[in-house]
Amino acid sequence: MRVFSLLAFLLTALPVSAQPKATTQFPKGALGFFRVNVAELVVSPLASQYMAIFKAADRDVVDSFLKKLPIDPANAVVLTGIVWQPRPRSEPSAVLIADFSEPVDLNRIARAIGAKPPVKTPGGEMTTGSDVAILAQSSTSLVLGSRSVVVGYPALPKEGRKVWTEALKIAEKDILSAWLATDLRALPLDVEASMRRSVWPFLQSLSASELIGISLRMEEKSMVATATTLYKDGAAANASLEYWKLQTELMRGFTKGGAGIASLAPLAAAAIDTPSLRQMFGVDGPEAMDVLKSPAATMGFAYLAGWLVEQDEFLEKLQFQAKGNAVALSAKLSPAHVQAGLAVSAVLGGMMVPAVQKVRDAADRMTSQNNLKQIGIALHSYHDVMGAFPPAVVRDKNGKALYSWRVLILPYLEQDVIYKNWKKDEPWDSPHNKPLSDVVLKVYTLPGYPDGVSNRTPYRVFIGKGTGFEELKGQPSKGIRLADITDGTSNTIAVVEAAETVPWAKPEELDFVLGKPLPPLGPPWRDGFNALLFDASVTFIPKTIKPQSLQAMITRNGGEIVND
Repeated sequence: MRVFSLLAFLLTALPVSAQPKATTQFPKGALGFFRVNVAELVVSPLASQYMAIFKAADRDVVDSFLKKLPIDPANAVVLTGIVWQPRPRSEPSAVLIADFSEPVDLNRIARAIGAKPPVKTPGGEMTTGSDVAILAQSSTSLVLGSRSVVVGYPALPKEGRKVWTEALKIAEKDILSAWLATDLRALPLDVEASMRRSVWPFLQSLSASELIGISLRMEEKSMVATATTLYKDGAAANASLEYWKLQTELMRGFTKGGAGIASLAPLAAAAIDTPSLRQMFGVDGPEAMDVLKSPAATMGFAYLAGWLVEQDEFLEKLQFQAKGNAVALSAKLSPAHVQAGLAVSAVLGGMMVPAVQKVRDAADRMTSQNNLKQIGIALHSYHDVMGAFPPAVVRDKNGKALYSWRVLILPYLEQDVIYKNWKKDEPWDSPHNKPLSDVVLKVYTLPGYPDGVSNRTPYRVFIGKGTGFEELKGQPSKGIRLADITDGTSNTIAVVEAAETVPWAKPEELDFVLGKPLPPLGPPWRDGFNALLFDASVTFIPKTIKPQSLQAMITRNGGEIVND
């Protein structure tokens, strides 16, 4: 609710006279974009209900709130999100571009979000936070995104295909619009194969197309919805008309039998059941399928079905028109259509929020398990070469702690460059080593933590008598051997997700004393934590585990029997 309140407060301050002055350029390998004309959105029927509510609020309170914001919302003009692939079939990158009618103060923004002071770069002034960067590509245009993406954004080669310029020109007339490339060859191989098997045979109208977009705009006080497909040439556009008409008739038949809509949930589950699509949506396990097969999803599809059945008359009037290389379908939406659409979206969104949250948590859990498996393999590779696991803490000849075990296994995590440049006789935060320790390593990062994408890690080990990383008397630089783990490698914990994160190079681990309370483990919002065992397997341990059983798993040679 706070998000909606903030959005509404911002929109109430926007002047209707603001004119878009967007500065959008597409990187090579563009996959899609969305565009929001903020100035027109606030005076459209889409926002009318919310505006009526918040205009009734105390104006002094609203004004006081707006003055505290780092950007004057009255100057917001256009928001544009862009998604592209740096390389064919690679993981997509994305940025959000915000354009304003007046210059913005990047210093003020940096202070407000707790980011570093802006510095000059070849692409413009930039401020960076733990997991985000903001680039002022001009005094009135900001580029927002992850730090690694935004830093390289200005130097990216530009998209040379004219179809993207054409789509942007169309979008400039709209309140809201979204465009997506239709070339399946841009997708991962298994996703392309799945699409061609399940969906593509029913979408012959998109053959020879390049982009497809949907948009909303105002025409003579009426809301107009438009779907536009851009083809390679006019001949391909004209050839697609019969397919579009046929698919519309199929849709009418489908909506008339509205109960069939509910069956889309398991169909969607089957369609996305490929490794790349699960990764794209942030899930890697059966949880995604469970959500689509859940009662909430079935109820949501059923509710949508009832609404669609009522739209049969609306679908009957649809007319496709070809002009040049474009095929467009437009329809005026009555206020009832607009409000009904908003109601359906709100109901479905509200019903799916708990399910989506469950999926995202499951995705983070799976990501962490994969990280821990890589760490486990690296630890065993180190043992194979050195004859023992790494010590928890590397110390100098005087016993001063220098850096963590996580530095020692870098060569086995494909981080040779960092390790070779690391000064082994200096602390982790020395002038030479600090820039290296600030590097964000994905394998040490866990999504969902407040730190975001940073150099901090939750993956830590227990140190103390009887643990797998006990510091041996007289041999501080030597670690434990496999033969020393007499309780069994499959019964002994090596690395855990701690509740508190630390810089990955910092020699700060978890103290363990048998019989004493343990430090908090796992993300606070989760009901357990992942643990890497000394056999390189990963297990999820619920927080309901008995303290005695957990302590038995931490010791390597206690001879205990773990029953839960």
